[in-house]
Amino acid sequence: MAAIDWDEEEETISKSIVLSSKEITLLKKEVGNGVDLTECGTFEILSTYLWRERTRALNIPDNEVVRLIFPVDFCSRLQPPLPQGYYGNANILAYTDTTSTDLINNALSFSTKLVHDAKAKVNEKFAATYALHILDSILSTKQPID
Repeated sequence: MAAIDWDEEEETISKSIVLSSKEITLLKKEVGNGVDLTECGTFEILSTYLWRERTRALNIPDNEVVRLIFPVDFCSRLQPPLPQGYYGNANILAYTDTTSTDLINNALSFSTKLVHDAKAKVNEKFAATYALHILDSILSTKQPID
């Protein structure tokens, strides 16, 4: 993946986007034309909508690889499951990528399916591999474990 040469003097502008329940319903209808909505939640739809619009706003060059990284809760995916009454987080980072051209030019259902499929890959084996990778990174840099 080629790195984009960001101009250090360019200022990043933060902006809040407020979507009404009516607008979210419209996005769900748009996505529903290409994806089974019983398998996709609001998170997938909103995150891919924002990913696409951010990519468009940044004017990322055609066919540049763009990636979306997001947390996935895997409490319910563990076997054996976490104990009853467990109060804490069990999140892992997942990602998906595509080209800027495909992200912008395809229907929203295209990118929603990418996020849905990436979430579906988060299972116990994925979590164990991820944890071992993190542990290996810590041990290789000789950072103390708190």
